[in-house]
Amino acid sequence: MNEQFAALEERKRTKALCVVAVVAVLVATLWPFNAFPRNGVTWLHGTTGLKFEKAGLVVSREPLRPADTEAESCSLELLLRPASTRSVYTILAFYTPTRPRQLLVRQWRDGLLVTHDAAVENDKTRTIKFDVDHVFRRGRLVLVTISSGPTGTTVYLDGQPAESFSRFKISRSELSTEIVLGTSPVTYQPWPGELSGLAIYSKELIPADVLRHYKEWTDPSEHPDLDSAIARYPFAEATGREVRNEVISGPNLEIPTTFSVPHKGLLRSPAEEFRADWMYASDVMANIAGFVPLAGC
Repeated sequence: MNEQFAALEERKRTKALCVVAVVAVLVATLWPFNAFPRNGVTWLHGTTGLKFEKAGLVVSREPLRPADTEAESCSLELLLRPASTRSVYTILAFYTPTRPRQLLVRQWRDGLLVTHDAAVENDKTRTIKFDVDHVFRRGRLVLVTISSGPTGTTVYLDGQPAESFSRFKISRSELSTEIVLGTSPVTYQPWPGELSGLAIYSKELIPADVLRHYKEWTDPSEHPDLDSAIARYPFAEATGREVRNEVISGPNLEIPTTFSVPHKGLLRSPAEEFRADWMYASDVMANIAGFVPLAGC
């Protein structure tokens, strides 16, 4: 009888420990729980631009509509100041649910990573992604220009050519989408930093264009070149939740009041979630480690 009583007490203690462990995991992962977290985007004081901190998001009110031209050329300009170089962040994305290849401009520690597919981290062909080392320094303002045309894509830093990729090309169709700033459209990858300018062109910018635009971005008295521009945002409003496009035919941007990953998938299968990279492996190991204490329950 004593042995049965002891066994019963032991089972009760085990169940109690399991309950405590479950509560502890939930508290550690969800507390403080907020279903509608504040959007971490604010206007900069004393200068033009937006500050992204914690988790921030800016989206276009409608899809971008590039000009219908025969040439498959386009260019992007980003004037930004990163606040960290410790991890992987998504700065700019172009998203539509009907197209599998999504263009993303990302920060990989201090490097620039541009890809057609966020699931691809290693691409020796340089047709799906390319990277440029040592582009970003914490707290340093830099103009990143990505100019793509029939012969490939060239990256410029502060008006000067940095590196070219003959096999990587950006099509206009990739830009006919929603603009997402500050995170990936489908995964939680918030970018910390300050964004002071964004421009998108439906042409390949030549070196003279790039240098002239750099002077325009850094000297507000210069009149901006809007030739073949489909969007240009100087972030000069300083207040409100709307960012106006200097190109009248292009979409304005909106700063939501709360933050959420715009198109995060729910209940995706393991096959869809799998990625052959260290980030995916790290996430899996973290989940396993978190639930190991519950194995005996």
